[in-house]
Amino acid sequence: MSLLGSFPEEAKPLLDVRGTDFVEKIGIEAVREIVLDVLCGINVRGATEQLTRRRLALLNAALLATVMRAGAADRLAAQAEEELSHRMPARDRRLLLWALGLTGKQQQNVLRSDLSALDEYAETYRETLVEAGKEAESSYGRLSCRLELDGHVATLDWTDALSLLAAMGSQTLAVRGAEKSLYGKLFEKLVLGSLLHALGFNLVDTPEEAQAGEQSFWLSSRGAKRESDATAVLCHEAAVRFDIGFIGVGNTELSLDKVSRFERAGDFAGESRFVKTIVLIDRIGTGSRITEMAGEIDGVIVQMSASTWPVTVGVELEGLHGEYESPLRNVSEPDLRYRLGDLVKDAPFERMLSIASSPGTRA
Repeated sequence: MSLLGSFPEEAKPLLDVRGTDFVEKIGIEAVREIVLDVLCGINVRGATEQLTRRRLALLNAALLATVMRAGAADRLAAQAEEELSHRMPARDRRLLLWALGLTGKQQQNVLRSDLSALDEYAETYRETLVEAGKEAESSYGRLSCRLELDGHVATLDWTDALSLLAAMGSQTLAVRGAEKSLYGKLFEKLVLGSLLHALGFNLVDTPEEAQAGEQSFWLSSRGAKRESDATAVLCHEAAVRFDIGFIGVGNTELSLDKVSRFERAGDFAGESRFVKTIVLIDRIGTGSRITEMAGEIDGVIVQMSASTWPVTVGVELEGLHGEYESPLRNVSEPDLRYRLGDLVKDAPFERMLSIASSPGTRA
């Protein structure tokens, strides 16, 4: 029986997960609490890790069941290579790529998206597993592992076991990479929208709906050079482009590049305005000069790991327009969560979710 035909039907929904699935799973109020946590400096990854681990555990189990049902425990790579020689939708190809120790991204990088190179890769991959199996036996002793699942029996040696473990490793890499992107995109919009709502700005669907003399913002605007995640217009004269990413300390050069690529002037709400850029990242490394460097090009970088980072954004906005006063002005750290909770309780989460969760976004 084929690997694809042996994959459990009950596990297929785990292969494609959307942002809306996450919201339905934990509920809108739980999502609000996660957003509030991020606004108070807590890492968003911690909130989604438990769901990722559960999905991975169930997919690992489904992969093992697939291999046992297909009777392919002792020829997993060869079986996957044979099935990949047939035409099929890209989404069905994932399982077979995992069986060959590949993710979709690795298919692009290692095979350059050229499946005609698969034969050579698969032969080398199998040879590598055989050599690794011999080395493992020499180092650790002979392995004979008997597996039985619902009448299907397989006996694995080192090479077979390493092949199965490599498939599960590729599956794990693929799922973690996709979920990192999925949840990042979902919460970037929700956090930005909630922040600007808390700071007194009104969400509009398009830039054309923004009115002069009002404090408005919209999500996912596109400038002449590149896309920004949100744009806020103050009453007159100034606008702010926001770029957000849950970026760690290793990507500060990218953060500065984000600042420098935005224009410093633009037409918004029927007026020509000075435009400032604020980049929100997770954390800035100790001793980094990125903040000072951003200031030299009239940009601001704010780290979301700071417990009072929304207060900092409010201060930056106050510096742009004399009439603007941040609702978070003079709010102390002990009182910040309560104040933010009060400000975001009527934030338009449903509208923001419709923007953040596009139908094509899956992991």
